[in-house]
Amino acid sequence: MEMLAKPSPRQLAILRVVLHLASLLPLARLLFLGVTDGLGDEPVRAVLWKTGDWSLYMLCFTLAVTPLRRVTGWNWLAAFRRLPGMYAFAYGVLHFATYLWLRRSAELLAVLARILTRMPLLTGFISLVIMLVLAATSFQVAMRWMGGKKWQWLHRLTYVSAVLAVVHYWLEVSRYGANQPLWFGAIVAALLLFRLAAFIARRNRNQE
Repeated sequence: MEMLAKPSPRQLAILRVVLHLASLLPLARLLFLGVTDGLGDEPVRAVLWKTGDWSLYMLCFTLAVTPLRRVTGWNWLAAFRRLPGMYAFAYGVLHFATYLWLRRSAELLAVLARILTRMPLLTGFISLVIMLVLAATSFQVAMRWMGGKKWQWLHRLTYVSAVLAVVHYWLEVSRYGANQPLWFGAIVAALLLFRLAAFIARRNRNQE
């Protein structure tokens, strides 16, 4: 437990490599299934669903870092919040690129109009745009330029992105009777309630 409470720089470096490899495993599996014809009769749609799933998984991992850090007291976990967030964005970009590939026969303006006028697509697109902004400002230079408080408030939009991603998922698959979006929604709601409870407790302490 002492090692987990205060890991050495070498241990942190090893953990970072392990997390990168673990985050890349879903992509490696997709590539393997693709070259071995293991993606079924509609491989592009299979990639669409899998990349969307993993973007949401990574968003949930990102949101779970702060609650886990506060519960365990392992403050070093804060250094790993950016990593799953970047992979959430990367899988989100792959998800969106796969959708554009499915629509490649349509004109660009028609595709944009479809995205902007259909709520299932619009919620997912806004979620991705938010992730783009967060990814672009996730570096230390952006934090110094914006200032700590403004940067923190901006990156709380991660919750907005996650909620929109869940809504996007639910609207897309609810007609098929799938319940996986409900599990994602429950996880995001629990993490959001944890942060809200922590915020209220902190405000009450400051008022005493």
